[in-house]
Amino acid sequence: MRFQDSAVMLISPKSISVIIKLFVLSAVCAVVIFLVERHSKIAVGRRIPSQSEVANYQRIELCSREELVRLSSSHAVAIIDVREKSYYEYGHILGAINIPGGADNPLSEAQKLELRNAPNIVIYDVGRGDGSALRFTRYLDRNGFPKASAYIGGWLDWSSNGLPVSSMPGQL
Repeated sequence: MRFQDSAVMLISPKSISVIIKLFVLSAVCAVVIFLVERHSKIAVGRRIPSQSEVANYQRIELCSREELVRLSSSHAVAIIDVREKSYYEYGHILGAINIPGGADNPLSEAQKLELRNAPNIVIYDVGRGDGSALRFTRYLDRNGFPKASAYIGGWLDWSSNGLPVSSMPGQL
């Protein structure tokens, strides 16, 4: 048997049919991936932006742990905890008030007046990237509170670093 005869035997009509089907299937997959990437909010294979990248994009002021320690020790800040009430009652940054739901929970007139008199406003959430502190900071900024900033580390960062916490209600 010659080499040409053996090569012809390897590529039978059935093999050609399988090769064509695989080619068509890969083309269809490529088109589906293209359409999903084009029309989805989060593109396939791309990473989700960090909270600081989102804040930078939306021009939201951020507050570092060190800055919040400095502001809270000088009592030059209103600290707002936007976590659910049960989490707040379990523990919160010393002096923080609870506005659960943040931007979904409108401020009372008394709260607005107190916040207008505060030299600085810092908002925090759990710190797991849910973005509620960023949303409330943006809400406050759009509603006339430009002194608001978001503490990205949130409760998890604050409490894990042994900073002052309380389970007593804060006052605004």
